[in-house]
Amino acid sequence: MKWIDKKEYYENIARDVTPASTLMVKEGVFWTIVAYIQSAATLGIKKPHAILSDSAAALGPIQAFPRSFGILYPEEIVHEARHTLQMEICGWVIPVLGWFFGRKVRAWCGLPLFLILNLLPLPILVNYGRFRLELDAESTAWRVGLKDGWLTPKEIKARAALFGRSMFMLDYFFAWPWAKGTAARKADKIINEGI
Repeated sequence: MKWIDKKEYYENIARDVTPASTLMVKEGVFWTIVAYIQSAATLGIKKPHAILSDSAAALGPIQAFPRSFGILYPEEIVHEARHTLQMEICGWVIPVLGWFFGRKVRAWCGLPLFLILNLLPLPILVNYGRFRLELDAESTAWRVGLKDGWLTPKEIKARAALFGRSMFMLDYFFAWPWAKGTAARKADKIINEGI
C-alpha cells in the first residue's frame, strides 16, 4: 500500500498542525522546476532527481511527498506542516492579502520571507535562521510524537542526534555549528515536559 491510498488520514495529521495543509504527490513539471531551483540554491549539492525522489517539501500550504514513499511517518508530516505554519506566520507581513484572505493565501504570502530566512546567509555558510526554522519544525514533530505515542524518549534523542549532525553538514551549508548540542537540549526539554 502506498501513502497516497491513505492521503486523507495523513492530511488529517497535517491539519492538526495547521488547517491550511494540503498533501500532494511530488511529481510533474511544476515539481521538476522546483527541484531544479532547489538544486541551484544548494549549488548543485542536492541533485534534482534526488530532490524529487528522496525528500518531502513544504511550499505554501502544500506538503509534497514522492509517490515512491511507501508510507509516511506522522512525525515527517508534522514537520512539513509546521513549515506551512511558519509560512503562514511570515505571511502576516504582506498587507491585505496576508491579513484577510485566509490561511492558505497567508501561507503563499509568507513563502518569500520564509525563503529569505532559509537562504539569506548562503555566502557565509552559517544560517541561524534556517537552523531555527528546521529546529522548530523538528521539535514540533518530537513533541507531537511523544504526546501521541509515535515516538519514545529514546527515539526522540536519536532523532535529535541525527538532526544535529545533519544541520552541520554540507547539505545544509553548515547551518549552525552548535546544532548538535542545541538539538539535544531541546529534545531533553520536550521529554522532561512530556513525562
